[in-house]
Amino acid sequence: MRSVSWLAVLAIAFLAGCNNTVTPAATEHFVEVSGEGRVEAVADRFRIHATASAHGEDISELKASVDRQVDAAVAALKQLDLTDRDIQALTLSVNPQWEWQPQRRLIGYQAQRQLNIAVEGLDTYSEALQRLAEAGLTDIQPGGAYLSNEQALADEALALAVEDARRKAGILAESAGRSVGRALLISEAGGQVAPMPMMMEAARSKQDSYYSAGTSTVERRVSVRFALE
Repeated sequence: MRSVSWLAVLAIAFLAGCNNTVTPAATEHFVEVSGEGRVEAVADRFRIHATASAHGEDISELKASVDRQVDAAVAALKQLDLTDRDIQALTLSVNPQWEWQPQRRLIGYQAQRQLNIAVEGLDTYSEALQRLAEAGLTDIQPGGAYLSNEQALADEALALAVEDARRKAGILAESAGRSVGRALLISEAGGQVAPMPMMMEAARSKQDSYYSAGTSTVERRVSVRFALE
């Protein structure tokens, strides 16, 4: 009986210990704000889409004509120090040409090959357009401008976004008689690169035009939770 009573005492003591609760620490006061960072830069890389084409009835002759245009264009572009990585020549496409009035009949074929070109520098860009025109390509379209160092600019914009968030948090905290402490949570909320469209202004000579890439804006956004002191 004495051993049983000791077991009962130990069981009661164990259950009493299990009923003890740990008081959670007080919740840390914080302020949560968003921040935006923007960096502007002038685009330094440019894309060009150009098409070599020929019309006729003999597909073999059309292919030879188109290939001559493409070969001449590629040779001219390589004189500007462009490499095979900068010039992409797509495969030949041939489409039938129809006359619909007074009745449907085949009148020939159109053969085409497209060149996709990437160049660095505005001067090289304008010179490449000139070389393509001299090679006989008549369908030449700008493919847009972009930034070669976009990642570095995005990192800079991200740091500016965090600074902006701390600035906003400081205003809110000071208005409430508090001060901003350490960052408790930081999350990236997105961003974008907004390029300005390329502008071309015709000059006095048809062979001489002025090109402007404009500026691109790299934007990043963050959400930051700061402790209040």
